[in-house]
Amino acid sequence: MTIINSLSLNPQQKQSVELRVKERVTTKFNLTADFNKIKGNEVDFSALDKSKTNESVSKLENMIGKQYSIPVKTNEGLDGEIQYTEVNGTHLYNVSTKTKNSKTLKKLREFAKSDENFNKLFAHLVKEGYLVDEKEAYVLQTEKYLEDQEGTELSHSQNMFTVPVYQGEDPIGILAIDEHYKTPVIVIGNENTFVHENGEIVTIQADSCSLKWTKCMAKYLGCSSWPACLITFGGCLGACCTCLNPFSCIACAACAAAVVGAAWKCRMCVVGAARPKECPV
Repeated sequence: MTIINSLSLNPQQKQSVELRVKERVTTKFNLTADFNKIKGNEVDFSALDKSKTNESVSKLENMIGKQYSIPVKTNEGLDGEIQYTEVNGTHLYNVSTKTKNSKTLKKLREFAKSDENFNKLFAHLVKEGYLVDEKEAYVLQTEKYLEDQEGTELSHSQNMFTVPVYQGEDPIGILAIDEHYKTPVIVIGNENTFVHENGEIVTIQADSCSLKWTKCMAKYLGCSSWPACLITFGGCLGACCTCLNPFSCIACAACAAAVVGAAWKCRMCVVGAARPKECPV
């Protein structure tokens, strides 16, 4: 069962979303948004009911939310993406942007190069014939803000050192490490490659369009409350379900490092898994 359906927006709906995003996001972060390219999806967030929450999400009135994606440019002229989500009286703003700020980039580059597993994945890509050019590296910055009708406010920020991965002349994915989660990962298509705790390089599938896989992910991300689940994982659902290339899907790329551990536990929940009976949900 899929968790996402495309929305067709009329001019009035587009204008309403544009006004809210301008008020809350673009002005605050000094971003130039292309509202002509806004895309909307209807997303089923009921999968989060299986998370380790203190309240039952099933008591909430409506778990079908709306998620809008808007491409942006930063003051550096680099790409970014805003995701604005509305579900059951809760509003989530997810702002992911690239930066090549020299100070920020230097700090994250040193962090990445000091990580044994990052270097191991870098060498693995080179051995497999991919082009990984550190000169094209950038930092993927993500700012999340959530507010609900009960007055709950949550925020989260992260910085991820990111190197594009090329096959020939075509960018097909990324090698990234986040300074908070500290788990380097290669993302190509819907495949995540990382170093397992036993030292082996493993590749697993992700399936953000699947309700079963998403329920498993929510379970093992271990959120403490419904808002915490939404800010951690909610923006990833629509972003990654509609993504074919994480190099260009900025909001999905920003999710990669945060979900590796849970994705390993849920690897048998994807469509076509070798041993689907081992899916824990």
